[in-house]
Order: sequence, then C-alpha cells, then structure tokens
Amino acid sequence: MFYVMTPDQIAGATSAIVELQHYVEALAQRRTEDPGPDLITGLLTAEAGGEMLTRDETVAMIANLLVAGHDTMGSQIPCSLLMTLQYRDRLTEVAHDDTRLASAAAETMRLEPSIPLIPRTAVAPIDLHDTTISAGEMVLLCIASACRDASAWRSPNCFDPERFTRAGTPRLMNFGAGAHYCLGTSLAKVVVEECVRAALAARPALHLGQDPARIPWRRMLGRYACSSASTRARALPAP
Repeated sequence: MFYVMTPDQIAGATSAIVELQHYVEALAQRRTEDPGPDLITGLLTAEAGGEMLTRDETVAMIANLLVAGHDTMGSQIPCSLLMTLQYRDRLTEVAHDDTRLASAAAETMRLEPSIPLIPRTAVAPIDLHDTTISAGEMVLLCIASACRDASAWRSPNCFDPERFTRAGTPRLMNFGAGAHYCLGTSLAKVVVEECVRAALAARPALHLGQDPARIPWRRMLGRYACSSASTRARALPAP
C-alpha cells in the first residue's frame, strides 16, 4: 500500500532515481548515436502526426518501462506462487491444460495483486456513489478491493481456479483500462502462467512449508510482495 516514507527511505529513493536517470540518459544518448533494431531506438525515432517525443519524454518513458517491466513482475510472481502452493491440491491437472492454467494464474492475481492501488487523475468531473470528483483531482483506485467486490464476483474470497474459464466472469482490473491500459499485460500474464506451471511441475513436488499468516511481506511504495517463504519438497507416489 501507499505509506509515509521515512527520511532514510526518501534519501535512498532519491539517490536511486537520480542514478536511474543518469543510466537512462546515457542509454538514450548511445542509441541516438548508434541506432539499432530495439525499443529504445524505436522510441527515439517514433513519429505520430508529425510529432515526436521530446528527449525528456523519451528518457521518462524508458525509465518507466524499465521499472514497470521488472519491479511489478518481481512482486507479482511471489504473490502468485504463494497462492499456487497454498492451493496446489486443487491444481493437479491445471499444468497440462493451457486454458485452465491461464485461469488459475489469473485467479492468483485476483486474490493477491502485487499492486493494490492504481493512481489516476480525473479529466472531467464525475459523480460516483454520492461522491463528486472534480477534474484534476487524483483518484486512487483500490484494485485489491475491486478484485474481491461481492457485487462483481461470485464467492469473491474463495480461490476458484476455473473462474476465468466461465463466460460472464469480469475481467481483471490489475492492469488498468482504457488509454492507460498496461503495455506489458500480455507478457505479465505469460510470465505468471509459466511460473505457476513450473511450480506445479516441480519434482519432487513443492509444498508451502509454513503458515501463510506468518510469512513476512516486503513493504514498498505502491506495491507489496512476500519477502520470503519456506517450501518443502515431497516425492509423489509412483503411478
């Protein structure tokens, strides 16, 4: 969740941001002088309607993609693996069926989203549930709450690996929507699916080795993830 950072955390974050900024600026400069068949060159040369991104906009976009493509997935993977090991007895046949695997992976993201809040800015005034939101105001969309909304989900607090195979199931809001829909959604889903598949296919079989309630969680700005969890391997009986 979002929380108030300590002075030491602010200093560390500021230093890391400056270091990342310098790295990305050097990367952009290198690709300006030596273009290649890569995303950064594409951003530097992209044109739409006769307009191109400014250098500052390009650097900001590259930095955003680096963070979005690494840190968010690095947080979601342990969340999804935790759910997988908690309910592995209900996932026996999932690893061999791509449709059911995708559904199970989506269900892990629904119940344990690594990013519980998504900030947005209202572009127009709107009245929502007896609350007036003015244009320009920041709105924090609580994805963790939306993923367990009883008015949208059947048995919202229950792990249902087949949920997303059924017609009429709401779509996940974890990746946003509209013009700001996450660019890496498809890649993120594949990564989580393959991590779930690997956990289920491991031999000897992996099982959670501690009470989920006692697992420590990392506290990070805007997201969370379990910092560590013990597992135990147990040989399966011969067929």
